[in-house]
Amino acid sequence: MYLRLASFFILLISLASFDLGKTIVEQSEKFRLEAEHRCVRIETKDGGHFTGTIIAKDLILTNFHGLVVNSVLTIIFTEEKGVRKKVTNVKTLGVDAKKDLVLLKVTTPFIEPIKIQDSVAIWERVFYVGYPTGIKPKTSVQGSIIAIDSPKEDDGYIYSDIYPGAGMSGSGLYSLKTGKLVGIMSEMVGDRETTFHASGAVAATDVIRFLKECEEDLDTSFKQRIHEVLENK
Repeated sequence: MYLRLASFFILLISLASFDLGKTIVEQSEKFRLEAEHRCVRIETKDGGHFTGTIIAKDLILTNFHGLVVNSVLTIIFTEEKGVRKKVTNVKTLGVDAKKDLVLLKVTTPFIEPIKIQDSVAIWERVFYVGYPTGIKPKTSVQGSIIAIDSPKEDDGYIYSDIYPGAGMSGSGLYSLKTGKLVGIMSEMVGDRETTFHASGAVAATDVIRFLKECEEDLDTSFKQRIHEVLENK
């Protein structure tokens, strides 16, 4: 009798663990799809390419180092039903070269304001979504946080064991646990041939500071959109 009861409880625990694992996988897939919807490819006139992240309707956040002075930018994003759209009417709303951040204005489909998570933990699972080499389709790569550099001061960086490759600069770094933005990819460390390679993202704390600075100089409609992003936690 006791053996049967033990077997029954083991079965219940196994089923519960299976359901929990299935829920986590489904949740992670939901977060990935939401991040893909925000991901855009950016091309420069001289052939450069990198990635951008839609943080609210008509607002794209990306890296400063991907831009060329007075460059003509082309934003490529996917609309509903997989239709690709190219937009060249792009305006710069804010720049911070030190933090490696740029805020762009471009007409995009409606999208809910992004949620930002202003803290992460070592070994927290995270993922990027972007365009490696600028040619391949949207790609999602995941890994873990391995170091946090001065997250509460200027120039805070979050390092992960992900090495996403060229073209992924400007990609959003998201928490697999919450689906929230925790950083914007800015640099790669090492290379695939070395024993150590990683990537660094501008920490969400600096993203928040940058958006607050931009908010002060924008007109009412965009000021409201930035405000919604900052309040949407």
